Amino acid sequence: MPVDPEIQERKVAVATLDPMTVVSDIILSSEPYAFRDHPEDYEGFRTELALRLNVDSEAISLIGSARLGFSLNKTKLFSPFSDQSDFDIVIVASEIFDEAWIELLSKQHRFPLAGEDEKSRFKRTRENIFFGYFRPDHFPVDTELSKAWFPKLATRFTSPIVQMHPIQAWLFKSWEHTRFFYSSYVDSIQAYTKKLLNI
Repeated sequence: MPVDPEIQERKVAVATLDPMTVVSDIILSSEPYAFRDHPEDYEGFRTELALRLNVDSEAISLIGSARLGFSLNKTKLFSPFSDQSDFDIVIVASEIFDEAWIELLSKQHRFPLAGEDEKSRFKRTRENIFFGYFRPDHFPVDTELSKAWFPKLATRFTSPIVQMHPIQAWLFKSWEHTRFFYSSYVDSIQAYTKKLLNI
């Protein structure tokens, strides 16, 4: 299979640029690979998701292999985007984040008495708060975010492209938290990416 020069350029950028530059210029800003043949569908998807979640469309960004054309997951680094790939979404909504955090604080006395799965979710969510984000698969089930907000990601979207892929979302407190979190991750994989690219 011929090497896509744009994809190769992105891989080299991930491996060699300053991690914060990788996040700002590549992970959050490059043209979304999954929508390369229908770029208008990406804006339509962001608008539709923003309306569901009651956030601004500019607060939503596609990341991961659907954006880059390849995965940055350590277990499948540089694996190409495919029909089996998830759509990874960053949503930045400080007010929603704070409301969810306050709810966790108000219910914290319940979690030690809950089942092991719920206690594990609460523990991982407390760790995630340090980095300024929440993940639906880590978040306690008995919360408004889990019951009324994250499920809106699972219902059918208008775009046929989006319909083909499960959506995984991360709720961040701010873009600064987003950039710091992903730049730290990029820094942790850069040595390996250079080995894979022989540079």
